[in-house]
Amino acid sequence: MLEIATRFDPAVRDFFCEAETFDIHCAVTVRHVGHGVTARTLVTDVRRARYLTSIRCNVFALQLLAQQSHERVCRLQQPDCLIEGIVFTHRELECLEWASRGKSCADISLITGLRYRQVVRALEGAEAKLGVRTTVQVVRAYAAFTNAKPQRK
Repeated sequence: MLEIATRFDPAVRDFFCEAETFDIHCAVTVRHVGHGVTARTLVTDVRRARYLTSIRCNVFALQLLAQQSHERVCRLQQPDCLIEGIVFTHRELECLEWASRGKSCADISLITGLRYRQVVRALEGAEAKLGVRTTVQVVRAYAAFTNAKPQRK
C-alpha cells in the first residue's frame, strides 16, 4: 500500500502508512445506492492480487452485504410508531407484524436478518408494553390494535 500512498497528498499518505502499521495490505469498498448510499469497506492482510481474485469470486455476496447494510440503516432511521397511546420501536412492530402472520421467532430472524435473541427481546418488549405474558397474547393484542391506523411519533 505504501507504493500507492506516494500518489496522494500528505494526509492520505499518513492514512496509508497507518494502515500498513496494522498489517493492512489491501482494501475494497462495496457500496449500495438506494435512497442514499451505504458502503462497507473490507480490509485484509493478504496481498492485492490474491485479495482481488477473492473479491471477484464473491462479488454477488459482497453486493448482498452492502444491500443488507443499507436496508438496516434505513430501518433504524424510521421513527418509532404510536398505536393506541403505546410507543413501539420499529423492530418491535416488524417482529409483531411477522408474528401476526404466523411466523416463529426463528422464521422472523431469517426474514428480517435479526439474530434470534433480538427477535425474542423485541417480542418481550412488546409483551411488556401491552401487559401480556405470551407471544400469542401479544399477537392478539396487536391484531386488535392494528384495526386502528398507526401514527408516526
